[in-house]
Amino acid sequence: MERHEEYLFNLGLDGKELHKHPKSGSDYTLESLLIKFKKYLENNEDFESISESVLKYMSKEHHPHCTLIATSTNVQVLEGFKSTGEVYYFIKD
Repeated sequence: MERHEEYLFNLGLDGKELHKHPKSGSDYTLESLLIKFKKYLENNEDFESISESVLKYMSKEHHPHCTLIATSTNVQVLEGFKSTGEVYYFIKD
């Protein structure tokens, strides 16, 4: 059993259809989405290239207290104006 198959099995989602694709209307399963995502992540050259472009843009156009969040439908640049910094006191080992 491959890693993504084991993950689906452990969640009780193996082979279950989630819903229809919004554009094509065809059915897809979580498994098919994870397989596509796995293939996408395996192509690191695209990810590295896109990441480098985003880093260059952020460093040129925004100050270091800005964060970029990208989803499949939206991109946001957020500005942090107050922060506690990283607090690990409540994290249990």
